[in-house]
Amino acid sequence: MFAIRNFVLMLLLCPALYYGQPTRKSVSNDSNDSNMPLHLLRPEYRIPYEIPTEKSIKQILDRIWAYLDKETPTVVIDRMTNEEINQPIFEVEK
Repeated sequence: MFAIRNFVLMLLLCPALYYGQPTRKSVSNDSNDSNMPLHLLRPEYRIPYEIPTEKSIKQILDRIWAYLDKETPTVVIDRMTNEEINQPIFEVEK
């Protein structure tokens, strides 16, 4: 009898405890660290942190590739004379 009463009491109190919790407040534009808890504030980073999209990743990789292509030109240098080789070493058969 005592166990059944405790079980019924628990069934009645658990939803009340769950739904009685305070809800998370939305952060307004006039919020700052003096009138809002820090964990609810949106950080103000100089670089916006966001989930990258495929398009943004491709733009960044293209920008890096263009820089590397411009700054590190590919040339073949003769080891003996330290001169650039402009002629092909062998012909590719088609």
